[in-house]
Amino acid sequence: MGYRYSKQGNQGFLGTGYSDVTGFAYIGVVEILSGPWNGPARVDGAEQEMSFSGAKLALFLGEDLLVIRRDDKPGIPYPDHWDLPGGGREGEETPQDCALRETREEVGLVLNPSDLVWSNSYQRPRGTVWFFAAHLPVQAAAAIRFGSEGQGWRLMMPRDYIDHAKAVPHFAKQLGHYLTVRDIRRGN
Repeated sequence: MGYRYSKQGNQGFLGTGYSDVTGFAYIGVVEILSGPWNGPARVDGAEQEMSFSGAKLALFLGEDLLVIRRDDKPGIPYPDHWDLPGGGREGEETPQDCALRETREEVGLVLNPSDLVWSNSYQRPRGTVWFFAAHLPVQAAAAIRFGSEGQGWRLMMPRDYIDHAKAVPHFAKQLGHYLTVRDIRRGN
């Protein structure tokens, strides 16, 4: 399941330039897709702008979410908070490539583009951020090789992350959005 912004279609959330009660801004119609994310979406027939600042990945290992404890250094955003794999764009990479590269660098897991099951973009002060979701078997945790950024990693129940006082707030909101859509899709 993934998201595509489209002028046509009747599934998903309709909302041009507003925020719903969860705080998410929608543009056009958000359609639930059955396959993996396959590149930038189309908005009103035009290729969505490829200008973005970074990408994050909600990576599920089994039912749990892989989280990374940020460094506790002055001058960085959200020091000592629980973060998700991802980071800033390098060169001309796509949002998908950015999320996959950062995940490989930060936790040593190599994902395929077809592992991405959902995407959403949203605005932050430094520009557009892409948020992806992927699910791997819990056994993938054995392959984690923690990189040089952050204090460590752990698996956490997704709802615990959303409610955690040290979760990065806008990532917790995006995760909540994904879980809501996933639950609707599953009929929960």
